Amino acid sequence: MADTAAAFIPMVTGSISFISSITVMGMICRSKSGLSTPYHRILFAISTADYLSSIGMSTGPFLAPEDTPHLWKSFGAQSTCDVQGFIFLLGALARPLYDCSLQIYYLCMIKYDMENKDIRRQVEPYLHCIPILYAMIGSITCLATGSINASVSWCHIESVPHECYNNLDAECTRGKNTRLLRGLFGSSHYFTSLIFISIVMRMIYRKIRKRDVAMQWHSSGIAAPDLNVNEELGHAAVYEWRSPPRYSATGMTSYFQPGDIRRTNKMVNRIMQYYVAFLIANFFPFLVSSMGVVGGIRLVPLLILQSIFYPLQGFYTLVLFIHPRFMTIRSSDEGLSVRHTFFAAIRSYGGAGGEVNAATRNSSHALVSNVR
Repeated sequence: MADTAAAFIPMVTGSISFISSITVMGMICRSKSGLSTPYHRILFAISTADYLSSIGMSTGPFLAPEDTPHLWKSFGAQSTCDVQGFIFLLGALARPLYDCSLQIYYLCMIKYDMENKDIRRQVEPYLHCIPILYAMIGSITCLATGSINASVSWCHIESVPHECYNNLDAECTRGKNTRLLRGLFGSSHYFTSLIFISIVMRMIYRKIRKRDVAMQWHSSGIAAPDLNVNEELGHAAVYEWRSPPRYSATGMTSYFQPGDIRRTNKMVNRIMQYYVAFLIANFFPFLVSSMGVVGGIRLVPLLILQSIFYPLQGFYTLVLFIHPRFMTIRSSDEGLSVRHTFFAAIRSYGGAGGEVNAATRNSSHALVSNVR
């Protein structure tokens, strides 16, 4: 019963993620800035990774070799299983590293005050090359060693017979290096990404904390630089320095006005949202993979929780992507339902510079009427 639930649930949640990822990719392509900004390109790559992994999860165990003993239903062959597992691994291995890329992008914008053109030239190639290279190496290695086989939910890094690597009396006919490959490509990238993102978050927090202190000490009588609403930080205000630092009578640097604290808090909240989404999606897969590699432990409740939360990564990305616009439309009419506002936010995306301007706010009723 538990294995059936673990196989069926990802088919539902993976399908939701599949649709959500396509929606985000379409919203980015139809926006006026399109793929011209590093933020949009990174987010498009994240959605592409979600799209690929969702294909594997939403097709469930059906593509595994026919009459595989431990599966609920299977109608495929080893070749279809290899294709499913390869596509899944491409997306699943790239996604956590692209989450790291997004945080590095925020770090460059906030801590080092880099402009988009500098990020595009100096940093962005690495933000794409590393996730893609790692995903290709992992997927090809698992395919070449015969380690992509039927697991409970979909074709993944597994041995034949099922989990024979935990049985000293059984001989593995396929996937003899499953334990090693699961360590390299099943859990290590979750742990490494978590540590890396936590470090980057700490660096961003320290930088913003210093700015908050500067705001509090220099809260009056000092001219501030121009502020623009920048789509790359989720439509929150981003500080773009257009003049040299200004100094107070005490010789300390000040860049801010008192009202900028609220904008800084929005920026921090935006970054934290992506961080929390990463934790929700990857916590249970990390536990399941680690326990399987270390001691061959298999806990059914963890498998169920993994089946619920992990496949929804594309949906998390969609929710976070439209969240600023969702809140703006909702504030224009608190009587709107969450469902209507959600679809209105999706339909309205694509304004100049990512801003939700007065025209967008005034047209929210028309958008919702169309959705209805």
